[in-house]
Amino acid sequence: MNGHPEMSSADQPKVSVCVVTYNQRDYLGPCLDSLVEQETDFAFEIVVADDCSTDGTREIVRDFARKYPGRIVALLNERNLGPYENYRHVHRAARGAYVAHMDGDDLARPGKLRAQAALLDELPDCPAVFHQMEIVDSAGRLSGKLWPSRAPRRMDADYVLEHHPVFAHSSMMYRRGALDELLSSEGRFVDFLAYVQAALKGDVALIAKPLGRYRLGVGISSENYKWFDAVMAVCDHAERRGIAPAVVARARANQAFQMANNALYLKRYDVFRSLIETSWHAAHISNVQRLMYAFRRIPRLLLLLRAAYVSLRDVGIAPELDEKFSS
Repeated sequence: MNGHPEMSSADQPKVSVCVVTYNQRDYLGPCLDSLVEQETDFAFEIVVADDCSTDGTREIVRDFARKYPGRIVALLNERNLGPYENYRHVHRAARGAYVAHMDGDDLARPGKLRAQAALLDELPDCPAVFHQMEIVDSAGRLSGKLWPSRAPRRMDADYVLEHHPVFAHSSMMYRRGALDELLSSEGRFVDFLAYVQAALKGDVALIAKPLGRYRLGVGISSENYKWFDAVMAVCDHAERRGIAPAVVARARANQAFQMANNALYLKRYDVFRSLIETSWHAAHISNVQRLMYAFRRIPRLLLLLRAAYVSLRDVGIAPELDEKFSS
C-alpha cells in the first residue's frame, strides 16, 4: 500500500507532476507506475498530457486514469499541439504549490517527490530543485553513470547558463510562478530556457542523490545540433536580463562546442566545422575546444584521437578530460 494520502478531485495537491507524452507506448506505463508508487505525507496529482498518440499510448493514459481516479488527471488533446504547446498545456493545468516535470520515457525513484518538496519547504528563496539521475538505456539497463556526476549544491543563473546541460528536465521541481514567463509565451523553446528563467529568480538547488532514471537514446537528443538557434536565443535572453557579457560569451561557446562534438560523432563534418568555429570565436573555454578547432579540417583524425583517448581512459591510463568530448 502506498504511503501517500488519498486525494479526491476536490483536494488541493501540494505537488503536481506534469507528464508529457507522445507515442511512448513502451515507456509510459513504467513512468506512471514509478510516480503513483511515490510515498509522501502530502497530497499530489499526476497530470498527463497525451498529444494525440497513435501507437496505444492514449489508451495507457486512459487505463491509469480509471485505475487511479483523483490521482491521475488525463489531458487527452483533441488535436496535436506539438511539443511546446503540449508542455505549456500540462504545466498550466497543474494545481500544486510545487510542480515537477517528467518526460514520459523517464522514471522516478522512491522518495523523489518527498525529498524535493522538503527541500523547497526548507529553502523559501529557492525557485527550483533538481536531482541526480541514473542513466539507463532504452531497455532500462543501468549504465553506471549519474547525471550530473558533479555539480554545486546551489547554482546561480551564471552557472546554469554557462554549464548547461547541468541536469535532466525530468529532475526538475519548481515553485509555482517560477516559469510563468515561459508558460505565457508562444513558440518553440528548449528546456534550457526553463532552467535559466527559474535561476534568474534565485539560486536553484541540486540534491546529490539519484532520485530518477534518464533514458538515453530515446527522443531527439542524438541530433541536438538542430537546436542551435533556439539555444543561442536563450543566451540572448539571458544577456537582455542582465547576465554579464563574458558569461554569455562562454555560454555561447560551450553550447556551440557541445553541438560541434555531437555533429563530429554523427560525422556531419560540415556542421561540425561551422559549429566549432562559432564556438572558438565566441570564447576560448578549454584545451579540447582548442584541439578541435585546430584540426577542424581533418575531422576523421579527431575521431581517431577520441577513440584512442576513450580506450585509454577506460583502462585507467588516461585521466578524465572533458566529459562532453569523451562521451
